[in-house]
Amino acid sequence: MLLLLAAWIWWAFHVSAGATLLDGRRPRLPRWVRNERVQFIAEEVTGCSAKRAYIVSELLDALLPSDASFGHVLRQYLLPAALSGGALLLLAASAPWGAWLKLMTLESHGFETVLGVLCWLALAGIIGTTFRLWEIWIKARRLLVMLDSLPLRAGFRRLEGFSWKPLWRLGLVSMTEFQRILARVREAHKLAANELSSLSADVVDHGRKAVRGIFDELLEVRRPFLPFLGNWHSRRSKELELITEYQKVQADIAAAAGRALDYLAARWEQGEEKPRRRSREEVTEEVADRACEKFVCLVYVSFLLVVLLRMRTLILAVGGMYVLVLLAMTVYPFQPRAAIAALLAMLLVYIIAVVTLVLAQLHRDATLSNLTNTTPGELGSDFWIRATSFAALPLISFLASQFPQVNRLLYSWLEPALQALNK
Repeated sequence: MLLLLAAWIWWAFHVSAGATLLDGRRPRLPRWVRNERVQFIAEEVTGCSAKRAYIVSELLDALLPSDASFGHVLRQYLLPAALSGGALLLLAASAPWGAWLKLMTLESHGFETVLGVLCWLALAGIIGTTFRLWEIWIKARRLLVMLDSLPLRAGFRRLEGFSWKPLWRLGLVSMTEFQRILARVREAHKLAANELSSLSADVVDHGRKAVRGIFDELLEVRRPFLPFLGNWHSRRSKELELITEYQKVQADIAAAAGRALDYLAARWEQGEEKPRRRSREEVTEEVADRACEKFVCLVYVSFLLVVLLRMRTLILAVGGMYVLVLLAMTVYPFQPRAAIAALLAMLLVYIIAVVTLVLAQLHRDATLSNLTNTTPGELGSDFWIRATSFAALPLISFLASQFPQVNRLLYSWLEPALQALNK
C-alpha cells in the first residue's frame, strides 16, 4: 500500500509541477488579432469570430483544464478507471477463466478488495496520463502545423541559440531558460516598437511601469521574514500583488504580439499581390518586418517551452508511476503471478510505444526542426538519447522483477556502493 500511495504522490507532484507555469503568469500567445488569416494561431481574436481561435483554446484546455470542464477530467482519468476495472470485474465474475484475472492475496476479503482497487486505479492512472500526454501533443501539433503553413516559418529558421538539449533541460525549480527567453522577448518587443509606432502607443509604457512595480514588490518580498510578528500575511499579500502585476505584463506583451501579427499578415498579403520593388522605402519596411517577425516568433517559442515542460512532466509521471506499481506488485506475493507479469509487460510496451511515438513526432516536426536547426522529418541523436533514457529504467526494473539473474547482476553492481554508504 505504501508503494501504491507513493506512486500517486509521484504522479501528483509531477502533474502539479507541470502546472506551475500555466496560470495567469504563463506566456500568452498574440491577443486581439483582427486578420482572419492568422486568427487560428491567436489566443483571442477581435470581433464576433472567436471560434476561429479554437486551435489555441483547445490546446490550453488540454494543458490545464478549467474548473468547469469536469467532462475533460472524466474522460481522461475516471473513464479509463471505470472501463478497465469494470471489464476485469465482469470477466472475473462471469467467464469460466475469470479466476485468472482476479487479484488474490493472503489477506482477508475486505483488505484484499482494497488492495485490488488500489492496483487497478494505479493502472488506470497510468493509462489516463498517457491519454492526456497524447491529447496535448495532438492539439499542440495542430498549432505547429498552422505555424509552418504561414510565412512566419522563416522567422523560426532565423532564430539562433535554440537546440533540443536546453529545451528538454528545463528544470522544475530552476527557471533560467525561461528567464533568458523572456529577456529576449522584451528586447525584441523594444526593437519592434522602435520600427512600428503602433506597438509603442500605450503597451510599452504600461509594461515599463508594471516592470518597475514588480521590482518594487520584489524588494518588499525580500525583507526579513518574521513569523512571530505576523509578517507572513503581509508578505503573502505582496506576493499576490506581484503575481497580478506580472500577469498584466504578460497580457501587454500578448496584445503587442497581436498587433505585430496583424501587421505581418497584412504585409504577407501585399507581398503576394504586389511585385517587389527596389527602393529605400522598402528596405525600411523590411527592417520592420524582421523586427516584428522576431518578436512574434519569440512569443510563440516561450509558449512552446511551457507545452514541452508540461509534456515532460507527464512523461516523468508515467515512468515513475509504472516503476512504483511494478515494485508494489513484486514485493508482495500477489496471485496469479503469470497474469500479473503479462499485464505489466503489456503495460510497459504500451507506455514505451506512446512516449516514443510522441517524442518521434516532436523531433520530426517542421516548426521545431526549424527552431532547433535540425532537418525536418529526421530523427537525430537527441531523439534516440531521450527515448532510450526514458525506456531504460522501466525496462530494467521489469526484467529485474521477472528474472532473478538480472536482479542479482544489478545488485552485484550496487552492493559496493551500498557497503560504502554503510561505512
